[in-house]
Amino acid sequence: MKNTHFDLPYHPLGESGYRANCTPAGERDERRQRLDHIGFFVADAAAVDAWFEFLQGEGVSMRNAPRTHRDGARSFYCYDPDGTLVQIIYHPPVAAWEAAR
Repeated sequence: MKNTHFDLPYHPLGESGYRANCTPAGERDERRQRLDHIGFFVADAAAVDAWFEFLQGEGVSMRNAPRTHRDGARSFYCYDPDGTLVQIIYHPPVAAWEAAR
């Protein structure tokens, strides 16, 4: 499945998923390579809010509150114990694709 905004492939992974940014051959500069963030898809927008409340209640450090994006996606960012940025996201095209599988 292709991302409708950035033409990046989505790879399903169980109940959640991840998106891989693909760099064309010959354009990768390993000196600049770093992990930007990891993301977990959820089934609907209400699940984003539920995860935010749960994680915040457990003392997880939050970057921002949930928000709805122009494309209808809803997400927030928080940090794992090592400081890695984690995104919890509902993305309608991915949810529809998962439902159709």
